Amino acid sequence: MNKHISDIHETAVRVATQYKKCEAELILILQEMQECRGYLDYNASSIYEYCLIVLKLSEPISASLRSVVYKSREVPALQEAIVSGELTLSKAHKIVSVINKDNQDQWLEIAATKTSREIEKAVATANPQAAIQERVRYRSEDRIELTIGISEEVLKKFERVMDLESQRTSKPASKEEALNAALEIYLEKNDPVRKAARLQAKDKVNKPIEKPKTFPGTFSKSNSRKALSAPLIRAMDRRDQGQCTHLYSDGSRCKNKRWIERHHIVPKAFGGDDSLENLTTLCSMHHKSLHRPSMRIR
Repeated sequence: MNKHISDIHETAVRVATQYKKCEAELILILQEMQECRGYLDYNASSIYEYCLIVLKLSEPISASLRSVVYKSREVPALQEAIVSGELTLSKAHKIVSVINKDNQDQWLEIAATKTSREIEKAVATANPQAAIQERVRYRSEDRIELTIGISEEVLKKFERVMDLESQRTSKPASKEEALNAALEIYLEKNDPVRKAARLQAKDKVNKPIEKPKTFPGTFSKSNSRKALSAPLIRAMDRRDQGQCTHLYSDGSRCKNKRWIERHHIVPKAFGGDDSLENLTTLCSMHHKSLHRPSMRIR
């Protein structure tokens, strides 16, 4: 055998071994980061954002790491298989939707002995919903390809929307037009930011802050918790646009618009009131992290 080719092969084997070892080490490190939520200190609201934005990994690899890290907490044997070199991150990611403690031996064997295509087929048979991977891809500057899997029931609803939109516009509606029409109706009815904009003229919550009846830092038992008024909530949604208001150290704002919660800047137990100025919008992650020594609300 050619000596040069042999040297290249030996180098490839060595690097491939190091690559798999680094994958396993990274998963262990990310599990520790997840446990202590240390990614919050690096302007990331999740382990996925930490991998994508802070570690500069690609979206597919970040998604794979996130799913394997989460699943390994439920099925430690999955992590052990990766650390031992039996599984790669790619193969481990393929079985996260079906593996659990009861069937872990079966799926770990399939992942270790079958090809990627065979694994995907086995997963699709066991869990048809996982057969289609959801994807969002840019195909041009302003055109996106969306890939999702839906049930026959959802398809029938979608086709009905297409029929109704065609009837409304007196022309055949495309799938994009039908989807946009359905989304517009849903958002107009359920989006609190849009509701707040519509009802802005009726709101009468822009009142000056009332001074607390007790000094800040003094506990008040009489200051009981009650539900916020609808006009006040709408004012918050107008101001904060339904988005977490936490600011990271670099001045950037958290982009999370899911799992939104209302937060009193000065707690009611310490004299805070239900004024607009004393309320802010936070995602559940940043809300829970308020008591971390290294965190503060800006």
